[in-house]
Amino acid sequence: MSGYQSTQAAQTIVTTVTAPNEESKTIKLILETTKQAVMQSNLIIEKKESFETTDTQLVNDVNSLIIEKQESLEAMLTQLINNVKTLQSLYKDFRSNIKDQDQK
Repeated sequence: MSGYQSTQAAQTIVTTVTAPNEESKTIKLILETTKQAVMQSNLIIEKKESFETTDTQLVNDVNSLIIEKQESLEAMLTQLINNVKTLQSLYKDFRSNIKDQDQK
C-alpha cells in the first residue's frame, strides 16, 4: 500500500468511527494520530526521493564535467604532441643548416 493509499485508508477509518462514547473518541484520536504519522512518513519519503534525484543529478553533472575536462586534456595533449613534432623538425632543419654553414 502506498503512502497516499495509507493516508486515504486512515482518513476513511477516522470518518467512519462516529460513535459518541469515550472509546470511540480514543479510537478517533489514535486514528488521527496514525493518519498524521503516515502523512509525515509520506513527506519524509518525498524528501528522500527528492534527495535521491538531486544526488543522481549531481553525479551526472560531475560525470559530465569529468568527460569535458578529459576531452580538453586530450586536445591539449594532441596540441603538445604536434608542437613537439614541429620543434623536432625545426631542430633537425637547424642542425642541417649549421652543418651546411660549417662545411662552407
